[in-house]
Amino acid sequence: MKNIEHLAEVVSINGHIVEVKMVVSSACVSCQAKSACGASESVDKSVDVFVEDPNFFAIGDEVMVTITRAMGMKAVMYAYILPFVLLLSSLLLTLELSLSEAVAGVTSLGVVGLYYVGLYVVRDRLERDIVFNLRKV
Repeated sequence: MKNIEHLAEVVSINGHIVEVKMVVSSACVSCQAKSACGASESVDKSVDVFVEDPNFFAIGDEVMVTITRAMGMKAVMYAYILPFVLLLSSLLLTLELSLSEAVAGVTSLGVVGLYYVGLYVVRDRLERDIVFNLRKV
């Protein structure tokens, strides 16, 4: 199974946690028409990675951040797919109960908001489930 990889730079080291900064580009960065459509974007992302030997890395080192596809799909499921399903199902349920569209919309947004609050509460467990790896380039 292929891994997802991004080139990054070590920004800080705090105990066994190495913070890396990477430039993540959208899929259309390589498109030849990107200057015409204006949809391409790239943003700096910061990721904290637990490492066994922090002395192996130094600030400014170029590293490769890797994550397995399965873990990447798990992250996509938590961040995008489950909230969408919750939004849609709560919207349809409240509309089926003959509530007004405004109440249905606010209720659906509230359900998704509660979901993200729940994710925030269990973020420590998620950090143990979704593991990034570093290797020097």
